[in-house]
This record gives sequence, structure tokens and C-alpha cells, in this order.
Amino acid sequence: MKNIRFNTTLITKLEDIVFMSPNKIRKKARIPSSTWYTTIMRNPSAITIQHILAIANGMHIPVRRFFSEGNKDIIRQRDYYITEPYQDCYYDAKALQEIINSRPNVSWQKAADSTEMTRDNLRKSLLAMRRTPVTRFLTACNALGISPFDILIDPNPIWKRETSKRHTEASMDLNSLYDNLRKLSSAFDDLTDKYRLLLERYDRLESTIKEYIEGNIDMDTDKTRINKKGHK
Repeated sequence: MKNIRFNTTLITKLEDIVFMSPNKIRKKARIPSSTWYTTIMRNPSAITIQHILAIANGMHIPVRRFFSEGNKDIIRQRDYYITEPYQDCYYDAKALQEIINSRPNVSWQKAADSTEMTRDNLRKSLLAMRRTPVTRFLTACNALGISPFDILIDPNPIWKRETSKRHTEASMDLNSLYDNLRKLSSAFDDLTDKYRLLLERYDRLESTIKEYIEGNIDMDTDKTRINKKGHK
């Protein structure tokens, strides 16, 4: 499974990315002012699943956008995050319980050992009986070898749309390339015609000059003969 981590940089820079004041963002997310400024902004790594879902659904940002693969947080432009039409994301505790029940190598104790929590406390936390920090959730998913997005459900088809967008952009670039090639081919044909015409004119001019030169030589020869006869 890929190393999926919470993108804390996105939270701290969200107001600059979406061109919206922190107050307006928290109102859309329906998060109290004290929680927003004293908890989320001061310590974004401690944000809970409940908070991130509130921000995602309030701002119409697919919840997957708040996570990164690898060790580097990547920040993009506004249009990458705001999605319309948007479908609400949600936490599926039932899906998590079914995974625990159906996989022999997965257990609450195994997840608890990775988080240094008791089995019962972790179970209550991950089944949304208590507020669940995103970092705890990701640590447990990693220990269990499951994808976070089997539990944190994002129904927005963002990956498909991005692939389609890339294909569309590639197709547009290819069409533009073909159009440029057609223009170059037409320009080349035009230059070829002009070169052929210029070459024909050059040949005619060269022939005319040659005939003129040869005519002068004949005239000079006749004059020489006349002069010689006159002297005689």
C-alpha cells in the first residue's frame, strides 16, 4: 500500500488557495471559531476525521485532496480543489468493522499496538464513537494494511475526471501539432513553387543575357572587318 499522509500544508494555506477568509471557510465548514483558530490552525496535524469531512463537504473539496502520497506536500491551484458538482464525503465505520471481521490477518489488537492505545479505546475511536485524529486513523490503516479510502469514502470521480482532462489536453495538443504541421507543409509547398518560378525566370534571364552578349560579339566582329577593309 502506498504511503498516504495528511497534507497539513493544505490546511494552513487553504485561505490563500481558495481566495477566501478563514472566517468564511470555517462558517462553510460549520466549525466553531475557537476550534478553528486554537486547534486546527495552531496544530493542523491534530485535526480529526470529523473536522476534515466538515471542511471537505463545506468547501466542496473532495476529501482525497487533503491527503498526499509520499513525503512531500504538494499544493496546487484553486480549480484543482473546488469541485462542482460535488458529492458529500463520509466516514464508513461499518465498512471498517466488516474488514476487521472478514480478514484473518486484521484485528483491533494489531491496530492498537501501532497506536499505543488499548484495544477498546482504539475501537471506539475508529468506529466514530469518539473524535478520531486523522493521524491515528492513518497509522491504524497502515498497520492493518488497508486503504484509508475504503473507510473514508469519497464518491467524487476526481481521478477519472483528471485522467479524462489529461486525455483531452493531450488530444488538443496533438490536434494543434497536426495543424502546425499542415501549415508548415503548406508553407513549404508555397516556397517550393516560388523557388521553381524563380529558377525558371533565372534560366530565361541567363539565356537572354547570353544571347545579348553573343550578339554584341558578332557586331564587334563585323565592325572590325569593315574597319580593316576601309584601311585597305
